[in-house]
Amino acid sequence: MTTLLTTLATKLAEKWMTLVVLPGLLLLATAFAGTMLKHRHALDVRHLVGEVNRFGKAAGGTPAATLAVMLVALLLASAAAGLLAQAAGAGLRWLWTVTPRHPDRLPLVLLTRRRRDRWTKLDRDYRAAQDDVDQATAAVDDARAAQSDSVEVEERRLAHAVDVAAAIAARRNRIASARPSRPTWMGDRLAAAETRVRGQYGLDLSAVWPRLQLVVPDAARADLRSAADAWNRAGIVAGWGLLYLPVTVVWWPAAPIGLAVLLVGRRRGRAAAAALADLAESAVDLYAPTLAEQLGVTAPVGAVNPALGRRITEQLRKGT
Repeated sequence: MTTLLTTLATKLAEKWMTLVVLPGLLLLATAFAGTMLKHRHALDVRHLVGEVNRFGKAAGGTPAATLAVMLVALLLASAAAGLLAQAAGAGLRWLWTVTPRHPDRLPLVLLTRRRRDRWTKLDRDYRAAQDDVDQATAAVDDARAAQSDSVEVEERRLAHAVDVAAAIAARRNRIASARPSRPTWMGDRLAAAETRVRGQYGLDLSAVWPRLQLVVPDAARADLRSAADAWNRAGIVAGWGLLYLPVTVVWWPAAPIGLAVLLVGRRRGRAAAAALADLAESAVDLYAPTLAEQLGVTAPVGAVNPALGRRITEQLRKGT
């Protein structure tokens, strides 16, 4: 037991150091350098060295006790910055997944509508391209049946039609994998998992998910937990990017630093959202029959159909 607690404490300390203290110290160092340089000497390293030396001389010979207090204050300031980054990250994750249903969220509504219009146009183009693929496939089949010399030409037409359809599908899916209902790709990617599960199995993922996690194997549960942690960490990284923006008031180079950190967090958020959605769908695909069995519902031929899924959803919602 002692070994387990020691290992757990070590991991927590490493996580705290990585996610809170080091980024907090970097932010504080940036703020300190910014207040020393200001806009006028933004990139003047020599001026920074001079200002630091003057600051050190003004402080005089600092006793060990004062240094210890300063170190504790620095760690506390880093921890406070870490809490702010976590709060900012939570706000960003909300913004990434918000549903723009209220009139006071007009910018989000307009952004969602714009994404939906682009997706709808590309979806129409994709369906038209698929019609061309079907026609080209029929032409190839007819040419082969007639043993015509035009088989090779028709096959080239078919390959071109397939490539065109695939390119349009890729452009459409970069917007969203299903009809957009959120202002961001991440929100739509997570929402698409719910839509696809409801369409395929008749299950309400929000009602099913807490119970499903209890029946999946430990390895699958660990993968899901890791994906959720990655999603949370991505928001925190982006939150650190936001905290750099106030420093731009006194030092403009903090703006590109904050923007870069924010973009890294956003990129990680997209990857984490995709992984989390894929794993959630996979868990339903593989273990929905097990959940049905645990609930005392018999799944036909080991599968869950929409009618059975709706029955399970009603049971789990308990009439609400």
